[in-house]
Amino acid sequence: PGEWFPSAWVVKWTDMIYSLSQKYNLQPSFSQSSNVYVTRSVLAKTVVESKVKADYVLWVDDDNLVTPEQVQMLIDDLDQHPEADLVCGWCYIVHDIYDTSLAKVSCGWWHRDGSAVNISRDTMTKYGGENPLLEIDWTGFPCVLMRYATLLKAGPIPFAPLPTEHSICG
Repeated sequence: PGEWFPSAWVVKWTDMIYSLSQKYNLQPSFSQSSNVYVTRSVLAKTVVESKVKADYVLWVDDDNLVTPEQVQMLIDDLDQHPEADLVCGWCYIVHDIYDTSLAKVSCGWWHRDGSAVNISRDTMTKYGGENPLLEIDWTGFPCVLMRYATLLKAGPIPFAPLPTEHSICG
């Protein structure tokens, strides 16, 4: 979690940890900083330097309420797709709480010019059924489950931002 998070997050986190610990050996790690890239880098280093080598690394942002069933779905997705490095549970980005029709998903693709485009809500709702996974170029971090090997493959600074002339600051 970050510097501030609601008690609802603590309740969901506790429920998730308890439920998943019935089936999996868990090793929770926490860190916080006003800079999300520093926080993720510290956590990544903690995981990589741990004596216990994990199969999976789960990242949950402090503003997302995640259930054990949702995490299990991500685990099942990685188990069923050995070619995938990671899977994500996304959230919608809503700029107007009174008009959610323009909501976007916290992931997307890169344009040829280097700019990013969020996946629209309409595009996301078309996926489902037999194979609900959607290949993307980038993602936010509401809830991400990655293979431990993916974290190693990402190198020593896996979460450094990639600024471009199209980056939005502020």
